[in-house]
Amino acid sequence: MQLVDIKHSRVTKCAFCRYWYDPTNSALIAKNPAAGFWEYDQQMRKRYSMMNAETAGCQTCGKFEMKML
Repeated sequence: MQLVDIKHSRVTKCAFCRYWYDPTNSALIAKNPAAGFWEYDQQMRKRYSMMNAETAGCQTCGKFEMKML
């Protein structure tokens, strides 16, 4: 698990993207959501609809759209 600050840094990881199919957000753990701190599972793999492939939560792409905030 890796801790990230989604409010004060440019996070473009698949685990935080709206196109990464994780409807229950099982790869994300809220540490302090009011301050923007979340942990995510870097190795969890889910279907990424924009690339039509299974990707790990730590990957990035140019079509990223934040699913939170």
